[in-house]
Amino acid sequence: MGGGAAMVAPLKFAVVTEKTVFATPEASVGLHTDCSFSYIHSRLPGYLGEYLALTGARLNAKEMIAAGLATHFVHSEKLEDLEKQLLNLNTGDESAVRAVIEEFSTDVQLDQESILNK
Repeated sequence: MGGGAAMVAPLKFAVVTEKTVFATPEASVGLHTDCSFSYIHSRLPGYLGEYLALTGARLNAKEMIAAGLATHFVHSEKLEDLEKQLLNLNTGDESAVRAVIEEFSTDVQLDQESILNK
């Protein structure tokens, strides 16, 4: 949430869980978003960025995947094992990292009531 969420957008790999929430809460109290969110919001699909910037609405992990703000969904109980596997790689090779993350990731579908379905 807030400035911390801005760190996700430019990453090659952004892992989210069922507990992840993306939001710019400053918008809900009438403040302009910061931490590069004007750049990020303007590049989201459709009018999603405008909607988030004006309302401060939140996105869940599934919505983040669909909007391109995250790359992989991993159930939170698997995070520790994922971290161990990544540390055991001893390489920064992008394809090796991707393979490990994909081993733990799950495909997700948007919920019917998602704002992205409107």
